[in-house]
Amino acid sequence: MSVPTRSPFPKPCHVSTMYTTGWAWRIHPRLYVLPSDLAEGVSEVVLSVEDLRYRGELVLYLPSDGIALVWCREDLPVEIVSISDNQLVEVVHFCTAFSEPVSWMQAEEWDSDQAAFWGFDEELALVSYLCPGKGKADGIRMASLFTKELLAAWDHGEMAKVWQCIPCGLLEATSDRHVRCQNCRQQKQLTTFATEDQEASIQTLEKVIARMGDDPVLCRKGPQAWQLRRGSAELHLRYARDEASLCADIQLVRIGPETDRKGLYAYLLKENSRLDSFGFSVQHDKVMISLLLSGRSIREQETATLFETILKKSDDYDNHLVSVFAAEWL
Repeated sequence: MSVPTRSPFPKPCHVSTMYTTGWAWRIHPRLYVLPSDLAEGVSEVVLSVEDLRYRGELVLYLPSDGIALVWCREDLPVEIVSISDNQLVEVVHFCTAFSEPVSWMQAEEWDSDQAAFWGFDEELALVSYLCPGKGKADGIRMASLFTKELLAAWDHGEMAKVWQCIPCGLLEATSDRHVRCQNCRQQKQLTTFATEDQEASIQTLEKVIARMGDDPVLCRKGPQAWQLRRGSAELHLRYARDEASLCADIQLVRIGPETDRKGLYAYLLKENSRLDSFGFSVQHDKVMISLLLSGRSIREQETATLFETILKKSDDYDNHLVSVFAAEWL
């Protein structure tokens, strides 16, 4: 996908998930703003710049406004777009999540049907966003949503998710899981997941397990933990209520005294940069392949397919790691 030619044009970066693809703007050294449609059903996205790929974590999700925010640990080679409360002058147009950005147009030509629009001022600072199907009056003012106080929470490079007071609508970025609204003292909720949906996610997960031919009751290893076995592979599932996310792990091999550690680590890093849905890690000299899903993304058919895929991949990877790098069987 190409970016329209205009100088000085604040170039977006490409963003993709297992479901869709589109564009995001860098508005802070660690933050990228994108349409919420791109973040639906995921907790992570892949940010791409030229041939480089980086993982970004969802920290804000406001589908009612059509907007989402992703945090990335890495420093991507993409210019930062400043946020302005000035008058809207020009607009860049995205037809759909899959399309290229279309050329610039005057603000008076702004008309939303099935298109998303990002508005800029004369200095090419980001002013507003209008998601598909909404009129001009429904456009979001970036400076009102992403205030300096909100963005300052990420100035020190630490990841913080955005919490919202439902009665007041106030947003706060923090790592504190028990944050309360200073206005009404109500406990704030994560914008990335609705608390009342968590039981539904666990119920769907158990339907996934049943769909795969296992009894979810017999597979339970705790209140929010399950274990599935396929041959020698054991898939461990853990649902974290505080993070509203599901982690699926399979231990593959052990790193022994004869293992080619340098070659193995280089191979795992290379595979991590290539894989979208899965990732490798090493814990206590055990190599693991993992899958992380948000509670919202647990869907019966799709998640069952992902579980079957990770089980199959684990069988291929453990053989490869033993034969090539002299890793040890568990």
